[in-house]
Amino acid sequence: MKKMVSVCMTAVMALSLLAGGTVQASALSAQAAKTAEPAAAVSEENCISGNWKRAADPALTDTVRKVFDKAFDGLEGVSYTPYALLASRTTASGRQYRILCKATVVYPGAQEEYVVATVSKNWLGRAEIVEIGDALCLTDLDYEEGAVGAWQEAESPALTGEAQAAFNKATAGFVGVDYVPVALLSTQTVAGTNYRILCEATVVYPGAEMHYAVVDVYESLEGNANIISATDGYVS
Repeated sequence: MKKMVSVCMTAVMALSLLAGGTVQASALSAQAAKTAEPAAAVSEENCISGNWKRAADPALTDTVRKVFDKAFDGLEGVSYTPYALLASRTTASGRQYRILCKATVVYPGAQEEYVVATVSKNWLGRAEIVEIGDALCLTDLDYEEGAVGAWQEAESPALTGEAQAAFNKATAGFVGVDYVPVALLSTQTVAGTNYRILCEATVVYPGAEMHYAVVDVYESLEGNANIISATDGYVS
């Protein structure tokens, strides 16, 4: 029976996928543990919550691409394209990866959106979808070569020096939400430059959980920068 997953996966579906792929640690053989894939590059200061560690480099590795392809093999209804590795963690049953994807429902005229998907690979090599989050925003990408004034996909999800500098200026003194940039999505040349950046966002109050938000930053020709929008609604 072929899998059917929508962009907005329910919690019940996500839990079912996870439960179906769980392998008890006691059942793992020493040989399986030896053949486990190496962890994605992270550093200790990149710890998030729930043992997740932010990827030191958002570029997709061959290992992560293979896990993604195996997990999504046979999926119908929505087309998913992996774009950036956001975080990873080790569990009793294997490795899990959070991956930013571009998703398009398979029907004429459907628009492409950014979503975060979590996939897992157990120590025996089985890959599965754990969860697919709600759509963050439209990609608004224009694939016409040389198009003026359109959003263009970044050459790499790693933040450029220019994008990082513009983000730092735009968020200097910003209060209420802590935004940590993790991937450059696209840029737009106007009277200056717009940068679309995926961020880890945490509202500044005790116990607040991190969520992902897409933040648009504008830098003028004079070098001034400010946040013009954020998908979590904390910036208008």
